[in-house]
Amino acid sequence: MARKPADQTVSREGVLRAAAHVFRLRGYHGATMQHIGDALGLRQSSLYHYFPSKHDLLLTLLNEGLERLTLVVSEAACPHLPPDARLRAAVTAYLTCVAQYPDVALVTILEVRALLETPAERRAYIARRDALEYLFATILADGVQQGVFKPLDVSIVTKLLFSIHNWFVMWYRPDGRLSAEAIADLASEFCLSALKTGDSGVEMREWPGQPVAHL
Repeated sequence: MARKPADQTVSREGVLRAAAHVFRLRGYHGATMQHIGDALGLRQSSLYHYFPSKHDLLLTLLNEGLERLTLVVSEAACPHLPPDARLRAAVTAYLTCVAQYPDVALVTILEVRALLETPAERRAYIARRDALEYLFATILADGVQQGVFKPLDVSIVTKLLFSIHNWFVMWYRPDGRLSAEAIADLASEFCLSALKTGDSGVEMREWPGQPVAHL
């Protein structure tokens, strides 16, 4: 394949998408800049027009992936909505965004350890991750305080929600029986049926060791 000048053929976003796909297939440590260049039909040297190193590519993918998720979730979960509607909107926004960028999502889950070896980068990444988790924790806490959700350990339930969200990208297929939107609706119903108060006869209680609804 003839190699093409970087400034005529690909965008920065195109390089990121190609890098995410290569990292997904080969793993971060097994991938090289040449592998990414091959995926784009570019010389390896042309990639440095966009990113100075493979590490910088990974760092950008992880940070921008988290920022994208945080933005779509925060926009979907409008503060004026009741907590159950906010949670439904947040889950739907998260899962449909992950389905739109599956390579980036998988890299974010599987390759983050390669980034977290650097203390400064680790702190910045964790701060972004915590900001995303806080959006869900706030919805859960508001729901408990307003009597919409059962008393619960907000920190643990938030982590459980993210476990469901992050595993989704491992098995979701765009050509599968259900769309991402349909799966998000099922996931929302599953979560809300477990969280919402009602006449189920289940005894409401505080979880040992942590005040209910505290972030």
